[in-house]
Amino acid sequence: MSAVHDPSLLEEPSPLLLEICHNYQRGTRCNIHVDSGDGLLYAGEEELQRTWLDARYESWVVTPRTGKPVEINALW
Repeated sequence: MSAVHDPSLLEEPSPLLLEICHNYQRGTRCNIHVDSGDGLLYAGEEELQRTWLDARYESWVVTPRTGKPVEINALW
């Protein structure tokens, strides 16, 4: 049984998905962009949290994770 009941959906990506991909290639606010060298998403700026695994308490960045978070790239 196919998970896609309308195979034509796979023929061409939706305009929304294309827009999302193009915006990541151009870059978004907070320095989120596709690294052209490896195709992975880069996210973050110093002292800012961008994923659900980042932690900060007042001005202390407990888990600084600027770079290419594995949980985001797994979804990408």
